[in-house]
Amino acid sequence: KLQRRANLPKYFRFGAIFALCLTILIIGIGFYRARNFQEFRMKGFPTELSKDVVAVVNGYERTETEGDVKKYFIKADKATTFADNHQEMENVYIEVFDEKSDKLDKITANKAIYLPAADGTKNFTAFLAGEINIFSRDSLEIKTEQATYTKANETVEAEEFIEFSRENISGKSFGAIANIKEKTLQLSKDVEISAFGTSEQLAKIENAKITAGNAFFNLPDEKIDFNENVVVNI
Repeated sequence: KLQRRANLPKYFRFGAIFALCLTILIIGIGFYRARNFQEFRMKGFPTELSKDVVAVVNGYERTETEGDVKKYFIKADKATTFADNHQEMENVYIEVFDEKSDKLDKITANKAIYLPAADGTKNFTAFLAGEINIFSRDSLEIKTEQATYTKANETVEAEEFIEFSRENISGKSFGAIANIKEKTLQLSKDVEISAFGTSEQLAKIENAKITAGNAFFNLPDEKIDFNENVVVNI
């Protein structure tokens, strides 16, 4: 009995260590299971959405057409449809087709809220979260964690950190608006861009790094306007 009493502190220590390890394991499992269910943080996110589920489809696919013209294609591992016709999607893939060519835009994200247009057109708004990758028809690639895609004006708006690249240009910014139809990219804040010497104009320059408060990228003209605290390193 005396020996057992003497060992009680040791048992308590072992028990405390075991409880701590179990707690860490449970928290880790929780983070792992929730890794693809990011919270939507964008300003324009609707506050009133129906919670009444009308359908759940695994392996969801949908193609919208107007006559013989394809407008867009959506695929998701899982799509939950609610009474107000909005959908919550997991591991979503979107293709938006260009009406004037065979080119298309591709969008992927861990999660999306899909809102069809209220006017009966083939437009929609998609609120995206988690590992977003956007590949435009003009070879512009954007990566971010929170963004809103609006089909009516073909714009992508990101309110947080983004990375982008196109040909020999790459960079990052805090917040951006990409107008895919107009082929422009507005970089909102803390812009940093790197250019590599692949064209004739940059043939003798290994690389150039430019920082600025904000910038505007005109893709067709291959021109970037920098504003506020511009610093150039060549």
